[in-house]
Amino acid sequence: MSEIRHDRITGTWIIIAPKRGRRPGGHAPADNNGVTGAVAPPFVRDCPFCPGNEHLLPSILDEVPRSSPPGWQVRVVPNRYPAVEMGAPETAKATGTRLYETFPGAGRHEVIVEHPRHDLDLATMRDEEGQAVLETCRARYRTLMSEAGTDSVILFRNRGRNAGASIGHPHSQIVALNVVPPFVRERVERSRHYHAQEGRCPVCDLIARESAEQVRLVWRSDHFLALVPFAATSPFEVWVIPLAHAPGFGAASDAHLRDLAMVLRDILGLYRRTLGVYEYNFVVHSAPRLPTPAPYLHWYVQIMPRLTTPAGFEFGSGMRINPSLPEEDAAFLAHALRTRAAENPRRRG
Repeated sequence: MSEIRHDRITGTWIIIAPKRGRRPGGHAPADNNGVTGAVAPPFVRDCPFCPGNEHLLPSILDEVPRSSPPGWQVRVVPNRYPAVEMGAPETAKATGTRLYETFPGAGRHEVIVEHPRHDLDLATMRDEEGQAVLETCRARYRTLMSEAGTDSVILFRNRGRNAGASIGHPHSQIVALNVVPPFVRERVERSRHYHAQEGRCPVCDLIARESAEQVRLVWRSDHFLALVPFAATSPFEVWVIPLAHAPGFGAASDAHLRDLAMVLRDILGLYRRTLGVYEYNFVVHSAPRLPTPAPYLHWYVQIMPRLTTPAGFEFGSGMRINPSLPEEDAAFLAHALRTRAAENPRRRG
């Protein structure tokens, strides 16, 4: 039977409807759109992120150098088409009427170019290359969170056109906002309320319960737990949660990021090999700027492969339909990872 599930951490309501997956095309990967390593060339002449095309960039904010050509490993640049822009007042007052309200959208919108090669992905980079990407993300996160006027920082990655990426070159994005978005604010309030009632962080409790039940557990590494959430919004959605409690992504150590790079490589590689999925979104859910410490918040990474498309019901109800049972998805992914690890002990997945 269909089942309605409620995620008490995010506040979302999901309809789990396995019969929907039997529709024609109801549970199939989106078109790869030429983003696969087998199709895309290592260099694209008109790609602004490829080496030698620096004249197409607004500027270069930061780089991770390397001794071999082209001289850089990871590069940070301003987004040419930003969602928010610098220049607005740090403290902006809302204006308008009871019906309409507006205030300047101040902030920064940056792109983290993850590798000089156009045809790579986090699933196909070497471990040290993936770690360099995450360390750059952490450095930009810390910098932006420390700036006056920043209330929240959103770090995310869109892979493929159906996932919202306009450029196939491997890249992440980071946006600093002068507001706390409603979804983030609701997650904060829900976690605060849970902590006040139970005396514990809800994500820490989630780790304990999922570790004990092991029905949605995908993988456990030295520092992270990967699982399919109870109220997954889409088929084969995975959360990667640090075992050590920390409200913000900026607190992650080098050891954590080295481990996280390998977990992401394993999960994303599994999507490619077993599901044929090359397009996905992932988001780092982290604490916004708060006036007091937040022992009730716990950062994590949410990965959503592009296997379904929201349609009229989702827009009309605000509820997502997942045509896949989270417990079955987790069992499939866990088995595939264990098999992969047994075949090649040097790679865990």
